[in-house]
Amino acid sequence: VSEGALAWTYLFSENRIGKVSRHWHQGLELTMVLDGEVLYTVNGKHFTAKKGDVVLINIGDYHSCQIDHRPQACEAMNIIFPEEFLRCFSKSDRIYFELARTGKEDDKLKELLEKLYVIFKQGGYALCAACRQWGCM
Repeated sequence: VSEGALAWTYLFSENRIGKVSRHWHQGLELTMVLDGEVLYTVNGKHFTAKKGDVVLINIGDYHSCQIDHRPQACEAMNIIFPEEFLRCFSKSDRIYFELARTGKEDDKLKELLEKLYVIFKQGGYALCAACRQWGCM
């Protein structure tokens, strides 16, 4: 994540990502699968994320993924929030998140991510411009 940015975002379709090797970073990674499937390994646990699934990877979690673009292209939006930004909202020594897997909170998160996807697909990287608004970086 570049200095001063609220988040780093990319779309799988723009990068034609096939495989991301095992790694970790100092940021919270949030991914929504919009089409197709992605095979993940997070801290040694394997699972497949499908259309409509949201994947959250916490700071320091070892993870990798593999994307098969056949028979159709996989599309997912990935957002990495740097620890520096997250510290604006938490004074805890360890920042850790869990997703609500059911209910209104989960539906609202998916709705917001779908709206963000439209913005990013149109080339409007609004998150970087919004960082001044938060006043933390």
